[in-house]
Amino acid sequence: LLPDESVYVVLDCGTYDALLIDETGAECQVDSVDLCFDDADWVIDNRSCDLFKARAAANAAANAK
Repeated sequence: LLPDESVYVVLDCGTYDALLIDETGAECQVDSVDLCFDDADWVIDNRSCDLFKARAAANAAANAK
């Protein structure tokens, strides 16, 4: 998805592993995501895994120069 885009997925209550891939192809696996909540949103952003956090921080530092 592009920034500010979203997708709605219907899943059965359960615990899932998710593979997140950013626009550069960097992969981040998030294990044991509990998706048994009442119609809540699961928001994935640059803070969703350590690799994405590090890349976001590096980009911010490069843009600040």
